[in-house]
Amino acid sequence: MRASVCGGGGGGFGCLGWGGRGCRAPNLNDLGAIGLNDLGYEIPAAEAQGARMGNNSSESAIPLGTRTVAGLQPERLWNAEGGLRWRARRLHLEGRMFDAELADPIVRRTLLYPLGSVPASLAGLPVRANEPTAGQRAAGVTTVSTALDPRAVKAFVNDGQARYYGVEAMGRAELARSLRLEAGYSWMAGRDLYPNRPVRRLPPQAGSAALRWNPARRRLWAEARVVAMGVQTRLSGGDLDDERIGASRSRNDIAAFFRGSRVAPWLDAAGRFRPTGETLGEIQERVLPRSVAASDTVRVPLYRATAGWWTVGVRAGLPLGERWTLEAALDNLADRNYRVHGSGVDAAGFSAWCGVVWQF
Repeated sequence: MRASVCGGGGGGFGCLGWGGRGCRAPNLNDLGAIGLNDLGYEIPAAEAQGARMGNNSSESAIPLGTRTVAGLQPERLWNAEGGLRWRARRLHLEGRMFDAELADPIVRRTLLYPLGSVPASLAGLPVRANEPTAGQRAAGVTTVSTALDPRAVKAFVNDGQARYYGVEAMGRAELARSLRLEAGYSWMAGRDLYPNRPVRRLPPQAGSAALRWNPARRRLWAEARVVAMGVQTRLSGGDLDDERIGASRSRNDIAAFFRGSRVAPWLDAAGRFRPTGETLGEIQERVLPRSVAASDTVRVPLYRATAGWWTVGVRAGLPLGERWTLEAALDNLADRNYRVHGSGVDAAGFSAWCGVVWQF
């Protein structure tokens, strides 16, 4: 690792930069994950050796050349960072840039098998061939699935090379003896290099600003904060299939859910969904019309982007001792409906809370 620092000491202009390299060995989850996950059923790579590796983790993956699944190897990282810092009596500004190259990253990939040569079981669980997409049929392969999930079986493998680069900045201004303004911003891009495409679960640009009041001779503090996230349109194939992001569905998936135990209590004697009065066919046509999904087995993303959002909140605290603090907050004052990218959970509306915090 190399590092360099320049500039003054207590104030004024300064700069710093460093570079380094490292590696990460496969962990227990990489080596032994088995069962349902957010993209379908998953097995260890050791149980899938001989399968052809898909070019991504989507249901429409096609073979990545002639590569077959092999044992996992460590992933390797090369990283360089640089930044500038400026300090004055009441002002502090700082910005950084980074560029990281990741070789042989451990990622999920769809398993593919030659048409007519699908194994009877994987990792001790029976599997069956899925209906291949046009691209898979042209390549002479198909995916497989289990009785537990209709989506293609996946595995963690070493695949390709990725590059991450971005910037982050922060600032702090002492507006008065008891009033401070803080702000921050971050942006990151990530690409798989071979082929060139977005990496999975890439966060959108984000920013925040907070105005904090803390009387010099009192322990009470209060803060108003704004947090904002940008739109994320750079989605990978896995993102589009991920239930928490793109939420790909087929008409068959909708039918399977409609006929399941969760929906049954909401059906009338004629088989209509009581809250809307729709039949299964009407729901399928509303969610995935034939003009979008020509086949019942083709999965189509319901969302191709995560919307941007902003929210405002206030909070206050009063230390009760060395380790105890009484805190209260009002969150999402504008009652915005938003979702943090990749979380799969819509945020709560306007809410209030109060509690005692203990630090140890």
